[in-house]
Amino acid sequence: MMTFGTGSNRSSRRRQQQQQRAGAEAASGEQRQAGAEAEASRGRAIRGRGERRQAGAEAARGSS
Repeated sequence: MMTFGTGSNRSSRRRQQQQQRAGAEAASGEQRQAGAEAEASRGRAIRGRGERRQAGAEAARGSS
């Protein structure tokens, strides 16, 4: 797809970026499901660590 002229070239480049982004989002939609499971386990680990830290802080503070 060759377009000449700075204005049309800029708009075509933007259109290509939107198409690439749309394609990337469609691909990442599938990856998001697989990634969501990995992120959920990662989030669970981080959340568990955070809860442990919070429990330790509450124990140090005394029952709130």
